Amino acid sequence: MIELIKNGFDPYGVDRSHAMLIQAKKKLKTAGKTHRLIRSDLINLPVKKVFDTVLSTYDSINYINSLNKIASAIHEIMKLVSTGGVFIFDLCTEHNCRAFFDGTAYTSQCGIFEYSRYSYFQKFDKIQFTNFIIKNTKTGETCNERHIQYIYPIEQMYTVLKKTLHHPIYLYKDYTVEPPADERCERVHFYIKKE
Repeated sequence: MIELIKNGFDPYGVDRSHAMLIQAKKKLKTAGKTHRLIRSDLINLPVKKVFDTVLSTYDSINYINSLNKIASAIHEIMKLVSTGGVFIFDLCTEHNCRAFFDGTAYTSQCGIFEYSRYSYFQKFDKIQFTNFIIKNTKTGETCNERHIQYIYPIEQMYTVLKKTLHHPIYLYKDYTVEPPADERCERVHFYIKKE
């Protein structure tokens, strides 16, 4: 949001986590910015405003546990997009999970915080599990998080969206605007233009 504001945009921020919204508010305040933050998930957005662009980045869609729910959420999100506007989201691919997360462990230190991440990919039902442990080395306080992401085949997602939406859908690979986007990418960006 801070980068968008610096570039002249007027963003709203949405997250279902109250704790994340508190952090976002602190970061915005530190940057001398105040903007609208809304607590919600992607499926039940309480916003009535219309936007030129809606972004859902870094695997947010992968946290929704069925294609039908995703299609329903995207149908509702498209109501928030102005005519000529776009909705852009990304999907983490199975290739990304297998190549970079399956069976991995990572630990790092940042100031007084120690951060550990353990990931594995459950191949038979295509679910990515990631456990985070964040420890305050001064107080000993520890926070644990478990993330569960559902990994959908790109073609299957595209087919479901084409049936649900009547807007052009473009696919791009790995943080670019280069086609083709397929299962060999780490991440596929869906760009839906409202006509």
